[in-house]
Amino acid sequence: MIKMKLNLQIRNQSKRNINFRMPWTKEQKAEYHRQWRINNKEKIAESNRQYYQENKEKKAEYNKQYIHTPQGRKVSRISDWKYAGLVDSDNDNYESIYDYYVNTQKCENCDVELTEGQKKKSTTRCLDHSHTTGLFRNILCHACNNRRREDNF
Repeated sequence: MIKMKLNLQIRNQSKRNINFRMPWTKEQKAEYHRQWRINNKEKIAESNRQYYQENKEKKAEYNKQYIHTPQGRKVSRISDWKYAGLVDSDNDNYESIYDYYVNTQKCENCDVELTEGQKKKSTTRCLDHSHTTGLFRNILCHACNNRRREDNF
């Protein structure tokens, strides 16, 4: 009787081992997940909507904090420049323009000391660009930037 139970256990273990599959390759796994995402678009969309609703306040608080970090200010500033019409053939140049913008201490037109702030004062730092071509020209104070705008129209 004991010998028979032992034989049944061995057979059951061997059956389990026959069904064992080799691990997937990276490509097979990626293809499986790609197909799963294609077949379950509605399920994924509903899950994303639910997650957004549950974490709306948390995300808003994170965004408020992020905008005050150096990287957040940089991303926001470059985004504002693009929205205002600054054009660059290669996106790497935006980084160098930003570095130049941050490190410029005096207006390139009138040599006044530049300030940084939320409210526009006559000494607030501005990036000047051509509104017809979209190309960067200078870092100016707000007063010089306004004068140049009036001269162009």
